[in-house]
Amino acid sequence: MARNPDWFLFNKIFESYDRLQFQKEPCERLIVHAGIGEGDRVLDVACGTGWATLAAARVVGQTGGVIGIDIADKALEIARGKALKASLKNISFEEQDGHHPKFEDSVFDVVTCASALFGFEDIPGALREWRRVLRPGGRVAISSFGPEFRRGSIMLRKTIAKYQTGASSRAPNEGYLDTGEQCANQLAEAGFGNIRTAS
Repeated sequence: MARNPDWFLFNKIFESYDRLQFQKEPCERLIVHAGIGEGDRVLDVACGTGWATLAAARVVGQTGGVIGIDIADKALEIARGKALKASLKNISFEEQDGHHPKFEDSVFDVVTCASALFGFEDIPGALREWRRVLRPGGRVAISSFGPEFRRGSIMLRKTIAKYQTGASSRAPNEGYLDTGEQCANQLAEAGFGNIRTAS
């Protein structure tokens, strides 16, 4: 598999990132806002170390299922370890690029993405692909950080880029998803309706 340039970045940070656990509570809140229920089939895009994926798996029960995808194989190793420790058997993880999920059309009830979409190279294209894999009436739920965190993430990328040996890290889209209104606009442009925001 050809490596996305961000693979080098994310595989460097995920072990320490996961120990901080600062993402756990926002991920769990995203699953609540997504309205996921028992029996749902869920795709968690850019799942990282699996905080949102595991939260969704606990909700969907044994009649549902959750797949987490990410480009960072080391993050997925951590996520699989968490799922094993939690004895969750309705969950799996795959190394995939969230821009182009390799699934048939209309197979998921819900697509989630916790605090990662702002770093995608092609946000509208990714959202259209997520809409493709959703069944009619399915839902997408995303979360994002505000501008203060975004500035910090750009600084982090620049710092890591100084020491990495792979391809240069690109900067995330600046200002695209800083507010609920901006998130709603991106979803509307991708063809989603009945959009709600929460903080």
